Amino acid sequence: MSHLPAILRPYDLAEAIGVAEAARQAGKSERTMRVWCARHQIGRMIGGRWAISQVALDMLLDGDKDSLEAYLNGDRSSERVRSYYARRSIPLQTVPARSADMPIQAAAVHRSRRTFRYLWSRSLWSG
Repeated sequence: MSHLPAILRPYDLAEAIGVAEAARQAGKSERTMRVWCARHQIGRMIGGRWAISQVALDMLLDGDKDSLEAYLNGDRSSERVRSYYARRSIPLQTVPARSADMPIQAAAVHRSRRTFRYLWSRSLWSG
């Protein structure tokens, strides 16, 4: 069974940034940001574009491999991970753990996609 990294899961607009903004924050090129997304798993593709976690980017830039690994494994409760959210003033979402047999809330998924498409169409989220 493969394990998907928990990048931007749950998805949060406050945490996600586009490639251009990530490049600006890191002082690197957009191409480097796309390579880092794939190599270090700091972002994920959404609608054909990279959405990058500000939290994961900070962990990578700080060289904090342990915190990045914890983040990618879904840890949002340990102090080491929470401190990165606090540094960015990003509130942590409280999402109850979902069992494999629990149905996905289709309406919530639809609302998220609709919001993302709206922001994308208005160029409020660049990448």
